[in-house]
Amino acid sequence: MTPRLNIIVTLLFAITFFGCGGESDDTTTNNTQTSTIQKLTVPNVNILPIGETRTIQVSSALDNPTFSLENAPSWISINSTSGLIQFNTPQTLNQSYSFKVLASNSKETLTSRTIYGTIKEINQDLYVKYTEPTLKIIEETPASINTVRYGSTLYVPNKLKPQSDAENTWDVINIYYENYGGNIELVIVDGDTKEIKHEYVAKGAWNGMTNLTSKEGNLYMISAYKGKVLVNVYNPKTNITTYDVVKFPDDFKYTPWLRTRIGTDGTLFIKGGYNNPSSEFNDSPRYIEIDTATNTIVSDNGRGEHIGMPSYALNFGADDEYLYFVIGVEGARHKAYSYKRESPHNITLLADGADYTVNISQTAHGVVLGHDGIHEFLYQGTIHAPDGESWRWTTPPWPFPEGTTEDKIHDSLRIRHNVVDEYLPKEPLIIKQNSNPNDSKAELWIQQPNEGTYQQFRFSVKSYKAYLNEILKLPNGKFLISSNAYGPYILYNPTTKKYNEIGSIGLSDYSLLNYTKDDGTKVVYMSGYPRGVLYEYDYNKPWTQQKHTWKPGDPEIDHKEQSLNPRWCGAFGFTGSEVHKVFSSTIGADGYVYFGGQNIRSDNSGGLGWYNPNGNSQNTKDDMGGTWEDFSNYAISDIKAIMGGKYLAISTIPVTDRRLNKPQADNGRLFLFDVFTKKVVKYWDPVADIKRSSGDIVASDGPYARSCKERIYLPNKHVKWCNRL
Repeated sequence: MTPRLNIIVTLLFAITFFGCGGESDDTTTNNTQTSTIQKLTVPNVNILPIGETRTIQVSSALDNPTFSLENAPSWISINSTSGLIQFNTPQTLNQSYSFKVLASNSKETLTSRTIYGTIKEINQDLYVKYTEPTLKIIEETPASINTVRYGSTLYVPNKLKPQSDAENTWDVINIYYENYGGNIELVIVDGDTKEIKHEYVAKGAWNGMTNLTSKEGNLYMISAYKGKVLVNVYNPKTNITTYDVVKFPDDFKYTPWLRTRIGTDGTLFIKGGYNNPSSEFNDSPRYIEIDTATNTIVSDNGRGEHIGMPSYALNFGADDEYLYFVIGVEGARHKAYSYKRESPHNITLLADGADYTVNISQTAHGVVLGHDGIHEFLYQGTIHAPDGESWRWTTPPWPFPEGTTEDKIHDSLRIRHNVVDEYLPKEPLIIKQNSNPNDSKAELWIQQPNEGTYQQFRFSVKSYKAYLNEILKLPNGKFLISSNAYGPYILYNPTTKKYNEIGSIGLSDYSLLNYTKDDGTKVVYMSGYPRGVLYEYDYNKPWTQQKHTWKPGDPEIDHKEQSLNPRWCGAFGFTGSEVHKVFSSTIGADGYVYFGGQNIRSDNSGGLGWYNPNGNSQNTKDDMGGTWEDFSNYAISDIKAIMGGKYLAISTIPVTDRRLNKPQADNGRLFLFDVFTKKVVKYWDPVADIKRSSGDIVASDGPYARSCKERIYLPNKHVKWCNRL
């Protein structure tokens, strides 16, 4: 939906909308009379881009008609049988043209009204206005914009049960990604030897990864890539990582955000689904059990033994005999079930979330069910109510190891989904804020439990060619560039032909917007993914957000601190629009900035959010708002202000509506939004040949907006035709 720039640049062209091709004022001629009737339809074509090839379809109600043109220039032709008109527009600017269409059979002849048009240099105008500056940057710095993404910091004890802190050390691992699905680098700091080791993995996807500690003391790093679940295991005793150690069934359906658990017996569980569209059991929940001593699958629960349960299962837990899991849609109806691990796999409904949400949590020795504000214990496949008012201060029904004290029993009820026991050793102190690379250099500060001070670990990581999301020309002539996968922002100076990385804010930015505030301050608004976070960047001041200045003793700095630059403004995902991924932005006549996109988290809907840059309130929630109901089955791909900013033209693509249950459309829709009433006042469904999207709106001069059928990629400048809406 949003163009990604990496040498190849997206260019969009179109012609005007607010006028539709309709039926002509036709005349019928025979031997005796002439009458005016509606039997011949010719779409309007009043503007043609210079040098463009285009076709339109003429239709007639006549039986077996023959089509022809009258007074048409030589570069316009029609297929006499099908009625398809082809325009091979010449390289002649502002040339006018006119013609008529005739349809005839043995009984009558239809003649259309005269079709008038003009050849315009639309392509070149838009190329100069929107694309030439972008190409110039990329041509001048073809190989010098490099970056790498910091993913996460993991750590694992060298001994699960050390005798004392004196022998308690942890290995610490930083993970770095080449964008999504690219190369991966592990930087491993050995807690005993203090050595730094680098491991490289070719092509993978560890974003969305889950990690856990097994009963053997190994660190499991689990993710999904190209439809396959990857289980990678790091052994702190040998400092060796083994990759892709578990062979999954071909019909095991992974989920993008994997859910894993360590059961009370130490078994590893990975949730997925049964992938067989021809089966009545397709998409039923499926829980693979893995023996971490051998990394083999010992049970494949839910491989079609029950019907009608979607694989969109939420939290789950496991004791020695049963699985307990919740299915449903986040924020909507939830149900909790018990499922016997051994055959026969008896399944029992435990709680129905018609009027409340349901949650299941794993503890060290059992599973807890939460619903309707209460907590109950799950044991032997059934619900057990706590003896007292507080579940945390009563004794659960499941057994405990001999000698477990009452305090230990209560402590064991802490939620711990992905560790092998209720306790791991005392963890190290880690300052990881400097893990995000600056010029490919990063650092960690680590204080092991057996040490009294921090130790600094500096290292370099490989960087890779940046994927550029957005390029914005600033009023001062420089260009602000955002990169993909939470990468850094880049400032390019076309005079010196130099660039520099100015900082990162943990945002995949898909929308940059220039704005001048009431006090004259010129800023850029930045938003994208996740949570539709919005920042205000004053490019005339130093970048101070998330800089490499952390060291032991420094106070924590909240990234929402209003003195930082860029300044946190809020998150559209939680202020009415529910947009978690922003794709486009514009400015309304009310002075607000508007951002459109899609939920993609708990829902699938589109949403439109707004923010008042000149608000007087110190509470940003009062300055932010949004709406999603009109877009519950349409994700927003592009928005532009038209008619002096009084209205927004909003381009969308169809999506599944999970909440309001509106039917999914076949095509996108173009909405008209009034910025003063904050309401949708009109919409248009696309005309023929737009199969998915109403297109990206690329110009909005005067009372017009232009919406295009498809994107044009450079260096191939050939332009496919666009529809007038």
